[in-house]
Amino acid sequence: MKSSGDICDRFTEGIANLFECKQVGKYRRIRTPYLYPDGDNIDLFCVEQGDIVLVSDLGETARWLRMQTAAKRRSIKQKSMIEDACLTHGVEFYKGVLMARCRPGDQLSSVAFRVAQAALRVSDIWFTFRTSVGESMANEVADYLDERNLSYVRDEKLTGRSGKIWTPDFHVRSAEVSSLVYVLSTGNRSMSRSLVN
Repeated sequence: MKSSGDICDRFTEGIANLFECKQVGKYRRIRTPYLYPDGDNIDLFCVEQGDIVLVSDLGETARWLRMQTAAKRRSIKQKSMIEDACLTHGVEFYKGVLMARCRPGDQLSSVAFRVAQAALRVSDIWFTFRTSVGESMANEVADYLDERNLSYVRDEKLTGRSGKIWTPDFHVRSAEVSSLVYVLSTGNRSMSRSLVN
């Protein structure tokens, strides 16, 4: 029977093999085994500032999240979830950058784990709004219309000339024009043509 010391040593060795650290410009890049939802690795960057090591994602997580939506701004709910993730992991979110300071006496690995976990949680916010691709896109269109102060009615039932009932996603009205908007969105590229038809 092996002692618990052997198990801990093997565990520590295995963890070390999951991370890669190398110099990239003025930073030390730590490539973590954690992944963004699209499969890219979550990378962290370390830079020394006196006797403190600043560990951050250089804004990559916020950039990734921003690229997943057409909305110009994060919703109040998204901001709240980002704040919660940062609070839980003891990480700051400053100007779109997730960061933590490794002070003398702190373990760099522990600080890096916290930043990586926060990045993972923040990127996973995308999934909470993806109940269905079409519904999520419709919500983004609603945000877009709200930002431009356009009045609209959502899912209004309208009777066509033939008597058939139509339910456009949005009936947008302005002083001079009225438009019916159908949101066409699919997670499957091959379905896009049949959806448009």
